[in-house]
Amino acid sequence: MNQLKRTYDSEDIIVSKHAYKQMEEAQFWDFEDRFDNRILGQEQAKGKINIYLYKIAKGYNQNKPVVSMLYGSSGVGKTETA
Repeated sequence: MNQLKRTYDSEDIIVSKHAYKQMEEAQFWDFEDRFDNRILGQEQAKGKINIYLYKIAKGYNQNKPVVSMLYGSSGVGKTETA
């Protein structure tokens, strides 16, 4: 933001913000049920994703942005998971 202000007239800069809803624990359990039935195999990966999302639902690290990256071979369920 500071670099934008130095480079451009600050009157020309429009800042937009969006407040995302906190994931509730009930949403997590619903996701876990559907996720397990929809993606076949990949038990280790599904387990890690579920642990990560559970921590988000419980409010761990609320001061940090949530970033996840899915990578792997073709056909393993990355797009379906996203």
